[in-house]
Amino acid sequence: LASARRQRAAMRMLVLRSVVVVLFTDSFTVSEPGDGTKAVKKAALTGLLDLSPEESEPEPGQESEPDSEPESEEPEPAEPEEISSDDWSDRFWKRELQRTPYFEWYKLPWAAVHHLVPSGAGPILHAGCGTSSWPRQMADAGLRDVLHIDASDVLIDELRQRDKDLNFQAMDATALDLPDGSVEIIVEKGLVDGIMLGSYADACAAVRELHRVLRPGCLLLSISMYGGPGEPGPALSEAPWMSHAFKFIEADEAALGDGADAPGGGVIAQGVHLFRKASVGDIAVA
Repeated sequence: LASARRQRAAMRMLVLRSVVVVLFTDSFTVSEPGDGTKAVKKAALTGLLDLSPEESEPEPGQESEPDSEPESEEPEPAEPEEISSDDWSDRFWKRELQRTPYFEWYKLPWAAVHHLVPSGAGPILHAGCGTSSWPRQMADAGLRDVLHIDASDVLIDELRQRDKDLNFQAMDATALDLPDGSVEIIVEKGLVDGIMLGSYADACAAVRELHRVLRPGCLLLSISMYGGPGEPGPALSEAPWMSHAFKFIEADEAALGDGADAPGGGVIAQGVHLFRKASVGDIAVA
């Protein structure tokens, strides 16, 4: 009996010694006598033969450190999109309406120039209205037949929400969608100056368009940082006006808006250019 037990024990040792475990990338290969070779997945083999590595004991005096989660990197804030000073597109107004919902170019309220426009005049074209206070102030002064235009659909949509009773339209000043001689008075504050930041040719084209839609014998009121008495300034002189005058104006400092962050914001206009379109029989001067 003892001899039989010793033989069985020797056989088990022989089987265990004959097991060869070869570790590949993600599997073990086990060879057993008489059974050929079979592949056993690493997870299954580890569970069967308990081949998982033992945890190493910390050395005396050294405490094991708890597993720490990798620090997550904070995403860097996106840099604000750069917009050039001559970009008056929807992209500009999407940003500007958030930053500066109201802005008065040349810090000039309508009250400073209202006496130059006859009471009840119309139709009036307000070219390049922007986010100026002029549309509401003109209406409050009794001027209701006024079309306020600017090139951006985004801006015009916002202005229509602000003043639902006023007339706003998106229109390119260099190609006005208006008939010849269709308006009695045109007012513009910084429109020509703003266009000229990007293109002198476009500024001249805008002036010619303003001249085209103005009725013969009627006025363009232009507020610009250029020119003065006897000096119409660049671009504005590109149309065949019959006459030009420059009126100095005074504005109440308390009524002036703070607009130092935008073009023309730090400049207070000194006066207004008055351009009259020639009537039939008048001699126009360039």
